[in-house]
Amino acid sequence: MLIKTFYQDILEISDEKLLRLLCDATDIRHLTKGELLIGVGAVQKDLYFLRNGILRGFYFDIGGKDITDCLLVKCGTPAMSCFAFGDDATATMNIEALTDTDIFCLPVAVVKDLLEEHPDLIRVYNRLLVESLRSHWEIKSVVSQKSAADRYQWFLSAYPGVIDRITQKYIASFLGISPVHFSRIHTVRGSSNQ
Repeated sequence: MLIKTFYQDILEISDEKLLRLLCDATDIRHLTKGELLIGVGAVQKDLYFLRNGILRGFYFDIGGKDITDCLLVKCGTPAMSCFAFGDDATATMNIEALTDTDIFCLPVAVVKDLLEEHPDLIRVYNRLLVESLRSHWEIKSVVSQKSAADRYQWFLSAYPGVIDRITQKYIASFLGISPVHFSRIHTVRGSSNQ
């Protein structure tokens, strides 16, 4: 996907001047499978949007266990490790490529300037925040209120085809299921879905 197409079709920006400014400031970065986009404590100087591939946000719990908090699979999904902009915007989670991945990179400094000059960009920002909040609430509700088998079924419908593209341990962690239990469910349910 071209940069201009991303801004027009995915973020729904139509102002030609704004499109030109965004396109001029945006780069496409390639990540190889296993590469860290940003780590905890680093300053997020760019806004990242998924172009293609799969990213995961993760952190380590107090015992050092790797916890997958989110999976990014849809083109245009923001890959944010924190909610703040600027020099104090330090990452609170790691973001890693689970497949070879391309991302759109837009400097935070450019966005801050454009937000002041182009109020339409605030509408886009607010829409992205609401979509992110809705997605996270859905995930938390599923993980905390559904059985492991129901979580598995939800994952299959919410993330079609992803189960065949990434390691099952990340999906198990994301769903709050032990890898062994996940494997059992996958063996039983996966074969019944074929």
